[in-house]
Amino acid sequence: MNATATLTRVAVAALAGLTLAVTGCGDGDDRAERPARAGAPSTFLERGNDILCEERHELAGDVIGQVFSGDEPSPDEAGAEYLPAYRAIRDRLASLQPPAGDAAAFAAILDDLGAAIDAADREPSLLLGDDDAFAQVETEMADIGLDGCA
Repeated sequence: MNATATLTRVAVAALAGLTLAVTGCGDGDDRAERPARAGAPSTFLERGNDILCEERHELAGDVIGQVFSGDEPSPDEAGAEYLPAYRAIRDRLASLQPPAGDAAAFAAILDDLGAAIDAADREPSLLLGDDDAFAQVETEMADIGLDGCA
């Protein structure tokens, strides 16, 4: 890996760590355990964002640990390490009931997330570098208010 890519990754990891520290997500409370009211927008968004925040917190910790240890994972190692978290995000989000107005967009997000997972499973290098398999899904999620710890 060249010096510029390493520096970029360190900066991204530091920013992710700072964001997670400021937002205080993933604190282990039981909000994600509460049953959702079918179609209640705030409950749907709160639970969805809790799920994203918790899972991303764990992913960020893994990335930060790797960056500072100097152990750059191979694409296959990245797939083995990161794909289970993305699958957990998909599975946990799929258990939610979106409000009627977001149902079609949410179904498309779950489909696109599944397709990104499948693509990264076939080609783990999509988890590393500039060809992020999940960038479009992140944008789609943010468009309906699923922005994790933000």
